[in-house]
Amino acid sequence: MKKYEKHFKSLFFGKANMIMTFFALLPLLTVRNPYDFTVVGYNFSLDILFFTYFLIEFIIRFKDRTLHGIYMYFDIIALISFLPFFNIFRLLLLARLFSAAFRVKGIALLARIIKENAFLFQSMIYIALIYMFVTSAIVFNVEPETFHNNYLYAFYWSGITLTTVGYGDIYPVTPIGQAVSLISSFLGIGIIALPGGVISSNFILKMKALEAEQNKE
Repeated sequence: MKKYEKHFKSLFFGKANMIMTFFALLPLLTVRNPYDFTVVGYNFSLDILFFTYFLIEFIIRFKDRTLHGIYMYFDIIALISFLPFFNIFRLLLLARLFSAAFRVKGIALLARIIKENAFLFQSMIYIALIYMFVTSAIVFNVEPETFHNNYLYAFYWSGITLTTVGYGDIYPVTPIGQAVSLISSFLGIGIIALPGGVISSNFILKMKALEAEQNKE
């Protein structure tokens, strides 16, 4: 019985929670509330359904003492957001969306891998920021007019170039600037590939370990 109860709570607080939170946020993306319906002459709103769902979830989590910290206050305000004239608070459902996402096994495992390799990711971020600062300073001093005489545009360019995105809205036109862009693109491939390789390899290893534990049970 406890096994089924645990499975139900995992589903209720995980994937189902994410889906319900996503649909509850949809009215903020439209001019009018898409959840006001008229069926056979009766008017009703799905906001009532969402309010009931999140209220039940809040009570269960509060009873199990799994609701604590700032998320508890977010949940209370999110419940209020389903009342008339309080829809602006529904943006706080985004916090619930992240909270629910980390309860999904795959995402939780991914977060664990990133946490375990935090030093590597921090090092890569520091390297990227330092390189962005250096390259943006070089190209800005070589051709400031390209970046509207604003260093922030140069820093923006260095970021999208290092990540190999390259929108093309701002780009160097001098030989030195183009050489820096070329180097940034090659370095960006390595900077992006290294964390990706670490995550994928660790993810596969941990998934195999989880499967082995499940097979033993």
